[in-house]
Amino acid sequence: MNKIFALPALLLTITACTNPEKRVHQLLTERMETLAVAESCTGGSIAARLMATPGASAYFKGGVVAYWNQTKESLLGIPRDTIALYGVVSKEIVRMMAESVRNVTDTHYGIATTGIAGPSGGTPELPAGVGMDCRQLAHTYRIAAGYINGSRR
Repeated sequence: MNKIFALPALLLTITACTNPEKRVHQLLTERMETLAVAESCTGGSIAARLMATPGASAYFKGGVVAYWNQTKESLLGIPRDTIALYGVVSKEIVRMMAESVRNVTDTHYGIATTGIAGPSGGTPELPAGVGMDCRQLAHTYRIAAGYINGSRR
């Protein structure tokens, strides 16, 4: 259970795969591994999509919707000073979110998302629609950032 790896959160929103939840279900069931999520800008939608798949209880342990910074601090243990230093939409914060939810739930995998859902709240440097997800393998972290078009749903 000490393996750190976060599945790419945005995998669940890409249209190239017709049913990404089914693929996640298949892989984790075959491997007998578990996952948990820490979501900010996605507001629980990743957890909802995973839970809508029959049999998800075999691998999905739970999740945290940490929309406010205070929730990231109290439930995920992200230090206020770290949030102030890097900003909530940063690779440092999304990495800490993924690692924390995995540790708290004792899972093999963790998914974390952070971003600016919009339509307001953005800046020229971080416009609304910017999102990040964290992927981790062993002690190597891969952070992906991108722009998500469309509505909040």
